[in-house]
Amino acid sequence: MATVRSLSVNVRADTSQFQRAMEQVRNTMKNTGSQIKNIGMTLTKSLTVPIVGLGTAVVKSAADFESAMSEVKAVTGAAGTQFDILREKAREMGRRTSKTAVEAAQAIKFMGVAGWNTTQIMEGLEPILRLSEASAMDLGQTSDLVTDAMASLGLKTSEMGSFLDMMAKASNKSNTEIGMLLEALILTGGSVKNLNIPLEEVISLLGVMASRGAKGAEAGRGLNSILTNLSTGAGQAGEAMADLNFSAFDAEGNFKGLSVVLIRQEVICTPGAMRSGPVLRSKIGPRLLF
Repeated sequence: MATVRSLSVNVRADTSQFQRAMEQVRNTMKNTGSQIKNIGMTLTKSLTVPIVGLGTAVVKSAADFESAMSEVKAVTGAAGTQFDILREKAREMGRRTSKTAVEAAQAIKFMGVAGWNTTQIMEGLEPILRLSEASAMDLGQTSDLVTDAMASLGLKTSEMGSFLDMMAKASNKSNTEIGMLLEALILTGGSVKNLNIPLEEVISLLGVMASRGAKGAEAGRGLNSILTNLSTGAGQAGEAMADLNFSAFDAEGNFKGLSVVLIRQEVICTPGAMRSGPVLRSKIGPRLLF
């Protein structure tokens, strides 16, 4: 009987130990399941979500590029091989520079608006893009300003390299930005072209004006007013110039040169000059130079 009782106690003890062991197993499995769930959630957040987001961004970027190129086609009228050339050039600039293919396409659109053909766009895109990088200006804005300034000055795309070099040098040596110089040239470019004034001379003068506080559109309007009044011989400025026997043109009708005319104008407009001197100073335009 004692043996049976002892066996019964041992069985109950073994059963109790077995139950505790099973409980530990269940708890372990529960913890493991929670850990696996947490790992799964972490992987979803760390990998799946970013991958999905990346895919969405890629799709959107591709859609934006196609939209930008559709605008290029509408503006330039390029089709077939010509359009493919422009598309590949935009993609190339997106790979080789800090700008995106979408930004390059937007720059191409502004060139098309300016009337540039495919050959001109291919010549001008990278120089404009590099100027945008150097000046920290938006690429579309840079393209818009450069094409407008070149149109105002009557420059060809083959002259773009030297033109942009002069702009960069003037900006580095004066208290102004390339964007402001371009704005000024857009407004005064017509007079500069008509008078056949060397571009280096005009850009240097705009740099001097900027260092004296006249920049951007203000400088462009002011210089254009001065050139117009000095060269047309009309109105009170023209009358004052006639009184002083002062002309901006030589005997053959050629403009004497920006520096020559402005220096001569300043000499005859000093307080000690004859009566018409101060009148001329007041009529030629804003006091932006002297």
